[in-house]
Amino acid sequence: GGQLPMYTLFIDPQRSSLPEIVEETLDDGAGNQLTACAINRNGTLLAIGTHEGRTNIWDFYTRTICKVLVGHVRPVTSLSWSHTGRYLATTSLDSHLRIWDIATTNLIMSRQFETHVMKCEWNPSDPDLLLVVLWMTKHPLVINFKTGKETWITAKTSDPDSEGDYIVASWNLSGNKLYKGNNKGVVTIIDVASLRADTSFSVSPTVAIKGFSFSRDENQFLINATDKVIRVYSTDDNGLLWDLFDAVERLQWKNATFFGEDYIAAFSAETAVHRIYIWSRSCGQIIKILEGPKDVVLDFVFHPTRAMLVTCTATGVAYVWSRSHTENWSAYAPGFTELEENEDYIEREDEFDEPDTDEEMQAKKENTQREDEFDEPDTDEEMQAKKENTQRE
Repeated sequence: GGQLPMYTLFIDPQRSSLPEIVEETLDDGAGNQLTACAINRNGTLLAIGTHEGRTNIWDFYTRTICKVLVGHVRPVTSLSWSHTGRYLATTSLDSHLRIWDIATTNLIMSRQFETHVMKCEWNPSDPDLLLVVLWMTKHPLVINFKTGKETWITAKTSDPDSEGDYIVASWNLSGNKLYKGNNKGVVTIIDVASLRADTSFSVSPTVAIKGFSFSRDENQFLINATDKVIRVYSTDDNGLLWDLFDAVERLQWKNATFFGEDYIAAFSAETAVHRIYIWSRSCGQIIKILEGPKDVVLDFVFHPTRAMLVTCTATGVAYVWSRSHTENWSAYAPGFTELEENEDYIEREDEFDEPDTDEEMQAKKENTQREDEFDEPDTDEEMQAKKENTQRE
């Protein structure tokens, strides 16, 4: 994969399907940092976790808070909706994993660990399996929500030296593979059914893996690493397709993800610049940079069915991005003509006069008759001139 310079914008015919402007802001008024966000599968409920540990559930269409989940006492680190949207799993630096019934806001399960819980993620195909990643641990944990059984995924590579000190992990979109990356740059792909390692490969021995994301068609996956490069791979042979990076500022990417059918997006939390970078996954070129208010972005999430994006910031405000819409007034009035620029209009003398009433019309008619009554009759010459004028007209 060749390295691609940033800021060389590629003109994509599908850019109209991308978010463009900040449509609205979501603010609970508390002013706490918004540390994590997740939207349910239908795109109707948006969960936002805060620095103080509270999780607000926003109705995405009315843009109001409909539920508040109170339980964590330290910053929320991750949120994950169950496949049906009934349950929400939350993790925090308070070392707790909590599962909530959203309809009742009841706490269904609480599990305390000996260290921070960095991530939770429901399996996309098995509604009972929940992936948990703990701070500075070598193996991911899978919890069966129905039975309560906990399984450490200890599948190892053939090379003992490639085992790292801590890991990140994610399900693929089918839920049949578990991708694990460590601080030595090694990625291990584990078969969920057998819990055995299918394959492993090294990204680079000098980087730590920070996260994974998978394209909707599962033909590609990306790896975000600490060397400020987002690598896009083919799922078929784990071959490298693209290296995505910022050649101007060499930003460290906090999060990177596929969205829609054709795009990859990422943001950095290094500076107070509200900037989202968007690439085309088909050619690896950047096609758009979204510029928002000067604020540090801590997390973002894309709407599952619409060209919309939510960015969560350090000032406690969430920004809802959408496409810019142009008013089409001719759709309401078929005879309405839209002008590209202003034009001078010359009105008729009587164009905006109020119409005469019936009495006024009758009075005008009588006055005309009286004026004609005393007019001298036209001479033969005047009659002939009027006739010639009429013919010329």
